[in-house]
Amino acid sequence: MQEDDSGHAADEAEAFKLPVTAENVALGRLGRIYKALDRKTGRMLAVESIDIVDNAADSEEGCCSAPEIAHRLLKTELERCGAVVNGDKGRHIFCYDSVSSSQSRVYLRSTSSVIRSLAGHQKDFERLHPLAVKQYIYQVVRGLRELHEAGFSCGGLSLSSLLLCGGNIVKIATWFPSAQTVNALQSQEILSDPQFCRSSFGLQVANDEMAQDVRSVAYVMLEMLTGLRVRGALMEKSNLLSKVAEGSLEHQVLSRLLSQAPLKEVAAHPYFSSVSPIDSMGTLDLSQATQEQRYITGILTKQELSRCQTMKRQYLQQIRAWQGQFEKKYRRKPKPADRPAGIVRLQGRCQALNERVQELNDRLAASHGSIYRMIADKEALAIDPPSQSVPVQHEDHLSQHTSLVDVTAGSPVASDESRSDSFGRNGGNRSPAQKAFLNRFASQ
Repeated sequence: MQEDDSGHAADEAEAFKLPVTAENVALGRLGRIYKALDRKTGRMLAVESIDIVDNAADSEEGCCSAPEIAHRLLKTELERCGAVVNGDKGRHIFCYDSVSSSQSRVYLRSTSSVIRSLAGHQKDFERLHPLAVKQYIYQVVRGLRELHEAGFSCGGLSLSSLLLCGGNIVKIATWFPSAQTVNALQSQEILSDPQFCRSSFGLQVANDEMAQDVRSVAYVMLEMLTGLRVRGALMEKSNLLSKVAEGSLEHQVLSRLLSQAPLKEVAAHPYFSSVSPIDSMGTLDLSQATQEQRYITGILTKQELSRCQTMKRQYLQQIRAWQGQFEKKYRRKPKPADRPAGIVRLQGRCQALNERVQELNDRLAASHGSIYRMIADKEALAIDPPSQSVPVQHEDHLSQHTSLVDVTAGSPVASDESRSDSFGRNGGNRSPAQKAFLNRFASQ
């Protein structure tokens, strides 16, 4: 029976290609999260890879290997945690669909469309726009509240453990497995020691993981607002609050989080009153969303669409180059059986990108009520709303920094003379459309 189970687990591990890229996209509770490719469907997956030390000979269950022990514990935990992410609950909680194992690793597999972690997002944009920060923190607070109500904790959050998924939805990734299961795995001495050093912040709080969770929300919020890394003395309440303008709504929310106010109370703060409502499908509720909220959502969706188009074109170039070499060598067109594994994977990725591009176009058209059409050559969308007060029809490619980076005017971030103001209202060679976009947020 054990041989059948190990063989089945090996088949599951071979069902996906890991990793697609050498760099992990985020951190889970026990390992690193990578993007993987489903060999059967060609769809992109998210897989947490957990390194296992095989000390089964010294354990009480010497008849089982270390991966088998971890596989069994995590599978039981996954079945128990299924209720947390069912229905409307769990919209901002990242969970896995299945568990598989190999000789030295255990894999937690998810079919969620993970784009990247917020750490990677911040690395590209430095300071995020206050409207984006507000949206992300609200989703984190909601997800954390659902976890705490279900009896789960994360032991502290970080930008590396918050995933930006399809639909611009943020999900928490470091809650699974529970602390009890982690302790059970640790007692077996089968987990690598470095995995216990991946907590987001070394919080000097009593062993109350839920209190750590609430405080860490303040840390990630400040990191997104300022671009600073919250470490050491900056974790002290007075030092942290000094980085945000006193009297601002951001200052009030940070103060409540650091005081460990109930998450229900934090979510009801006026700071979140203008956050875009999200329906059960993870899309924007237009009946309550403002024009600015619809516009910023469109900007974020445009950026993802542009990246998808760029990746697809690169993959197609590689496929066509191989096809040209094949036809030149064999004087015929290649058959499906002639395609090497690398080309098959590229074709699968192109198929997945086609589906994602269609989904993004549908979302833009549905959520904005405008006519969006793809311009493949320019890697952009032509936006042509007849009565849109924000002039965007002349924007072929809006700078990423302009769309998300915090602008100085109207910013809640305390002034910092050491930081060069490269994003001022009058700086650079901005188009009138870009200046109008920045002025709308400055006037709020």
